[in-house]
Amino acid sequence: MSKPRGKKALAQKTPGSGSSDGLFWVVTLCFFLSGAAGLIYQMVWMRHLATVFGTSELAIVAVLVAYMGGLAVGAWAASKFLKNVQRPIFVYAVLEIFIAGSAVVVPLLIWLVDRLYTGMLGGQAMLPEDGGITEAVANLLLGCVVLIVPTACMGATLPILAKGVVHRSEEIGRRIGWLYALNTFGAVAGTVSAAFFLIPHLGLWRTSFVGFGLNCFVAVLGWSVAKRGGESVAEAVDSTVQAPKSGSAFPNIILAVMFISGGVAFAYEVLWARLLAHVLGGSLYAFATMLAAFLSGIAIGGLLGAKIARDQRRSCYWLAGVEIGTGTLTAIIFTIVTSDQFGGGTPTLAGQAFLCALILMPATLCLGATFPLAVRTLTDDPADAGGSAARVYSWNTIGAIAGAVGAGYFLIPAIGYSATFKWAISVNVLLGAVVLIAVRPVPRPFAIGAFVIFVASLTFYNPKPPLRLLTMSPFSKEQASPGTNPELMHHAVGRSATVAVLRRQGSFVIRTNGLPEAEIFPKGAASLSYTHIRWLPALPKVLRPETDSLLVVGFGGGALLENVPSGYQSVDVVELEAEVIEANRAIADLRASDPLQDDRINIVINDARGAMKLTAKQYGAIVSQPSHPWTAGASHLYTEEFVRLAGERLKPGGIFVQWLGSQFVDERLMRSFCATILQVFPHVQLYLIGDNFLFVGSDASLDEKLFSDESDGKSVFHLSDYPKLSYMEDLLAVLLCDEAGCRKLAAGHDPITDDRNLMATGHRP
Repeated sequence: MSKPRGKKALAQKTPGSGSSDGLFWVVTLCFFLSGAAGLIYQMVWMRHLATVFGTSELAIVAVLVAYMGGLAVGAWAASKFLKNVQRPIFVYAVLEIFIAGSAVVVPLLIWLVDRLYTGMLGGQAMLPEDGGITEAVANLLLGCVVLIVPTACMGATLPILAKGVVHRSEEIGRRIGWLYALNTFGAVAGTVSAAFFLIPHLGLWRTSFVGFGLNCFVAVLGWSVAKRGGESVAEAVDSTVQAPKSGSAFPNIILAVMFISGGVAFAYEVLWARLLAHVLGGSLYAFATMLAAFLSGIAIGGLLGAKIARDQRRSCYWLAGVEIGTGTLTAIIFTIVTSDQFGGGTPTLAGQAFLCALILMPATLCLGATFPLAVRTLTDDPADAGGSAARVYSWNTIGAIAGAVGAGYFLIPAIGYSATFKWAISVNVLLGAVVLIAVRPVPRPFAIGAFVIFVASLTFYNPKPPLRLLTMSPFSKEQASPGTNPELMHHAVGRSATVAVLRRQGSFVIRTNGLPEAEIFPKGAASLSYTHIRWLPALPKVLRPETDSLLVVGFGGGALLENVPSGYQSVDVVELEAEVIEANRAIADLRASDPLQDDRINIVINDARGAMKLTAKQYGAIVSQPSHPWTAGASHLYTEEFVRLAGERLKPGGIFVQWLGSQFVDERLMRSFCATILQVFPHVQLYLIGDNFLFVGSDASLDEKLFSDESDGKSVFHLSDYPKLSYMEDLLAVLLCDEAGCRKLAAGHDPITDDRNLMATGHRP
């Protein structure tokens, strides 16, 4: 392509003049849509991969690292090859095509990885424990194989576009900031649309094709811009401020600051996600609401950063200021939310979203401004804008990976919320001081002031534990007003949830992330009200007296295990969060019955689905009782794929029992789950005990046991050890649908699948 000559030609090609300025806005539209597609893919891929690796914290972190690692690799590769790119917008269009094509293949690769994963680790004689770091590394490597091509292409797009749209030094911060902000606004749109519309109505597979369509449309727009001459490459420095000298440590200091800043930013995201779960709940909609609020603040901050990033020295000062501002504002907000007066009421999802935005916005504004400011600080040469953007993006993303892993898996469980916040806040202030010291000449008053704030934060800022948040629940009327908290007896931060034990009148309550998991009764309690729980292990023994082995999905408060019928020789229990077991141990001496004293019970800490996939062990009965079926850790345990897996782990004639609380489902979900279990088991019954549904499935007849002549008046007490199940009439009294009734109940309703998980999307708390 011939290069324009002379001032007139340069004016025609320089964005900011006439039609070329309009082409720049077309490019920003492209990047907005590309951001939307990227988050649509991320939400789809995370849910797909959760069915392969499970929903344990290590598995989730492995998937996140694989995704963000691909972005970092793409940005790094772009920084190496960018100088050879002469038609950046055309190359950007080609990258979008590669993203679309490789994204369509990802579900197939996930299926292949699932087969490989099971082949490598499957067939174990016993239920495996969470594999720890070794298994996480295997998950990471497999995740990278699946995601590396589309995510690397995504990571390369910003540097490529920056080279195509930045032509003068004064455009470096402004235009890169605009691209960054618009891409993040697109991510917000992608998050909200995927969670609230696309995934619920289309399912995962078809939702990914929406992202495919957006990428293809963006590629066509980008190609059109390139064809119309809307790209040119800056070749000379147009500078009024001298750039840092070659070989200076200044660029490396800024990149190190952005690396650490990325880590702190994701530490904040993990911290707030854990804490705000007590306000929002754990649904797909709650997660999307929190993520959208976080990204919105970053996007607006990116716009503000673009506005103020005018020259290098000014940008340096502002970069230091926003780092200090991030720490200071976070300290103020955390102090507010840990006060006894915070919270109250049970707001709608819109009210919860607004509350999240208020909490997250001040700090995320500052976080979002750091990117354009750092890029502008690094260079005054428009020809190097893309390379600087690539370096900042890659180091910031690598830091984000370190922050997500370090905070979620190590720091928060080890030192708790308050101490993690304190260190993150102090590091933000220190980063501001480091930037000021790196400036030449050093602005001594500002640098000294920053260090004073840093020392003060370490010495005098000692935030108290967020007990108010830890005792809040999205659905508990006990939290209707400040000052009405139940007594917090125990709390701990686990790798996947915060677990609390609260004492209220007459009983204890265990909560995970604010959601009530179980009620436990103390010694001397007048009565034990969880009647339905007692039926769960009793039903298999009555229907199949020969059953001698039991698998229980979910420990909760251990109520199911307090009175396991004596006929069971072994009981395996799979629990996702280790701190749930520790919470039960914390009150073991106070409860009426302690199931941990039963020698038959073997507890396995792992994601139930992941553990069952890797074992060949079979059971006489499997009882599944995960609470709150819309949450990430439970919703994948109500799909056809999980029920089929459970069927494969049953001995011939074995019994599968699924608990389902009536308060969590409507008629459509009930009928759909009935259709789901009938996809696997030809014989299904439905029992109603209080307000709890118990589905029972088997490959052998269930009705025959209930309605045969031999069962009339026969005592079954010696089989179940449960006083309220003494005679067959007791069982018939709670039978809601026999096998024929279940087939009628399910008629005309689609089963719940991993692809279209109605449990995750059909309930909006």
